[in-house]
Amino acid sequence: VRFRPVTESIPKPLFPFLNVPLARAHLARLRRFGVAEAGVNLHHLGGQIEQDLVDHAPELPELHFFRERDLLGTAGGVKNAAGFLSSGDFLVVNSDAAIEPDYEALLRRHRESGRPATLLVVANREPDRYTPLQSEGDRITGFGRRQAGREPDREVPPLLYTGVCVLAPRLLAQIPAGETSLVGDLW
Repeated sequence: VRFRPVTESIPKPLFPFLNVPLARAHLARLRRFGVAEAGVNLHHLGGQIEQDLVDHAPELPELHFFRERDLLGTAGGVKNAAGFLSSGDFLVVNSDAAIEPDYEALLRRHRESGRPATLLVVANREPDRYTPLQSEGDRITGFGRRQAGREPDREVPPLLYTGVCVLAPRLLAQIPAGETSLVGDLW
């Protein structure tokens, strides 16, 4: 909705950032990091996304496409690729964000924590516009507005989920079927 009418003919993952479509930039960065295979969810204008990525295959990891006839959401898309993702911890990267994550540091922190999910977050400078996350130490304790009666901790600014995380395959069984959200239905 935010980018209409442009998204009626160009899917958000193909929006150019520094003259390179976002999805292609993320996948090329993953390949440089050492990722040999990547899954790509396809829904709105999925044929365009697939064609663009296939046309640039030498620069990218080996691609596996997962089509969504009906939109499955952020968790449903992961569940749709469960067979592909079940062999070990995996990265999830929302392709419509223009960021350059430090994958090595993120994976290291994930392994050190031993937790099933590690989210890449940044300070949320606009918590009235973007869903704020609350934290205590290195744990996310809440999504959205603080509960009534609970005073915000002025020392800990709200955080913003970047759309990049590392998940353990054991979480796949906890994702309900159908359209689901990582934030609302898993975390």
